Amino acid sequence: MDLSDIDLNKLTLKELQDNFLSYSSWHHTGTFYNSTNFYEVDENSVLDITKKKLMFYTS
Repeated sequence: MDLSDIDLNKLTLKELQDNFLSYSSWHHTGTFYNSTNFYEVDENSVLDITKKKLMFYTS
């Protein structure tokens, strides 16, 4: 099995934020000046992930 066999769609937003994303900025959105957080992929976290850990997150 390779990494492409793992269904990353099973991860919740919280799991993605905690393990693979880092906060990058916020912006005003909408007519009532709501704030929306923006995230970027944390390259170090992605590079450090192993198949075993990824299987744990998605199972």
